[in-house]
Amino acid sequence: MFWILTPDARRGYGLTYSTPRDKELLSDVARASQMFAAIQSAELPSHLQESERHLIPRQFAWTRPAGDESALPQITIRDDKSIVYQFRPQTASAERFEKIGEGAGYIWGFGSGYLEYTVPERQDRRRVSEIIVRAHVQPVLPVDAPPGFVKTRVTLFVDDWNGGSRLIPVEPTGQTLVQEWRLTGLFLRLRAMRGLPLKIRFAVTPESDWLYGVNISNWPEGYDSKDTKPVEVELRH
Repeated sequence: MFWILTPDARRGYGLTYSTPRDKELLSDVARASQMFAAIQSAELPSHLQESERHLIPRQFAWTRPAGDESALPQITIRDDKSIVYQFRPQTASAERFEKIGEGAGYIWGFGSGYLEYTVPERQDRRRVSEIIVRAHVQPVLPVDAPPGFVKTRVTLFVDDWNGGSRLIPVEPTGQTLVQEWRLTGLFLRLRAMRGLPLKIRFAVTPESDWLYGVNISNWPEGYDSKDTKPVEVELRH
């Protein structure tokens, strides 16, 4: 329930509830606010957690063509023969969210959806014991929400292989949170060994308990990144 107030430029405006007819309305508003405060930390009803009810009326989406140079990472081969693919935030290859946006050094999507990066095809074959994904991921903070309340549930998919989810809070002042996933599945490692491309997807699924999107940005000012990038994929030898 809400009111839109349009003041008269000549008179200004004000609100008063001084008649008996308003008492019932005010008591209903007060009762509703008390109920919302009481159930703020309660679990969702089971019928709201049924996946068939999670309908998203509209999402904005875009995809870069295969081989687009603007989506290519920086590639480093370490002395131990491990390969590290380093992505800037804007080198994403695809995005789909209810709201999307980007700017200098960051990219975001709000609500349910995903942000995807692509590890390009490789000509040689090499041993891969583990795939490690690291990312500087944050929730998309609404303008009217206190930072301490907002979190987002981000699930990593690598070529549709579910790597698990992380419940990510807003970074405390002066701290930098980096999420890490380690994947050792045989079939996934075989793809990496053969040099096939890998799609790295950071998703907020419709059935997530916290739907505050994905924000990937450059490191905050003063943070010593030690030459790391906000998104990295390591193929550990």
